[in-house]
Amino acid sequence: MKMKNIIFIVIMTFALAYAAMAQSNNANLGSLTLHYGELIPAFNENTTEYIVNIPYIKRSIGGDGYAASNNATVSVGGLYNFDYNYSFRFVGNDLQVGDNIFTFTVTAEDRETQKIYTLVVNRATLVLENDIEVTSNSALLVWQYQPNVYGYKLLVYADEAHMELIYTIEFNSAGDLLTATPQSAKIKTASTDINYIVEGLQSGTTYYYTLKVLNTSSIVLADQSGSFTTASEIPTEVSGVSYTPGVMGYYGILGQKLLQEPQSGVYIIKYDNGKTEKVVK
Repeated sequence: MKMKNIIFIVIMTFALAYAAMAQSNNANLGSLTLHYGELIPAFNENTTEYIVNIPYIKRSIGGDGYAASNNATVSVGGLYNFDYNYSFRFVGNDLQVGDNIFTFTVTAEDRETQKIYTLVVNRATLVLENDIEVTSNSALLVWQYQPNVYGYKLLVYADEAHMELIYTIEFNSAGDLLTATPQSAKIKTASTDINYIVEGLQSGTTYYYTLKVLNTSSIVLADQSGSFTTASEIPTEVSGVSYTPGVMGYYGILGQKLLQEPQSGVYIIKYDNGKTEKVVK
C-alpha cells in the first residue's frame, strides 16, 4: 500500500472520530407553550414533569415548542403532531375527565441521548350542586351556576321511569328562559346559582327530574337526576284546635328566594300548608 493511501486512511479515521465526538448530546426541550391553560410548574428545560388543569367544558388542548438544539428531534406521544423535527405543534382532542398523559421525547444529535418530558392534562369533572325546597303544590329548585356552558334543559316527570313528562324548561347559561312547558314555569338567576319554581303540583307526591347541561350543538355534557316530594296538606283546624301555618320562606315577585323577610316592598310569603300570601309594605 502506498504511503499516501495510508496517510489518507489515517486522516479519514481521525476525521470521522472527531465528527462523532463533535455531535451534540443535548436532549433538552428549549420551550413548551400551551395555547390554553397554565403549565405547573413554569417551563424549565431541567424539569421533565408538568400538569395543566382545564375545565370540564374544554375537550381539547394544543401548544407548540422546540428542542434546545436545532439538530435534535422531538416526537410527541398521545397527541397529534404537526411537525416532527426540533420544533413542533400539537393538538390533543377528545380529552377524558381526569388525567390525560402525553409525552415529548427529545433525541439529541448523537441519536443516542434521549430525554422524555411528560405533560398531564387534568380535565375537571362537571359538578352539579343543587338544593330543593318544597311546599304542598310547588318546588323551588336551585342549581349552582356553571360557567362556559351553552345552556340547560330541565325535565320533570310524574313517574320514576321518566315516562310521564309534566314540565320542560330550557334556559341559556345566562339564565334567560328559552322555552317552558307549561308556560307558568318561572325562573330567576343569581351570580352563583340558577333558581326556578315548578308550580301546580299535587301535595304529598313524589316527582322526578333530570337536568341536562348542553354545549352549543345541544350535545349533553353532563346530567343529574333526582327526586323530590311535595309537602302534605295540613288542615288549618284539627278537632276544634286552630292551626297557624308555618312560614316556609320569603320570595321576590320574580320567584327568587330571599334570605329574610323584607322591611319594605312587594314580596311573597309561602306557608307549609301550601298557601301563599302577597305582601305590600
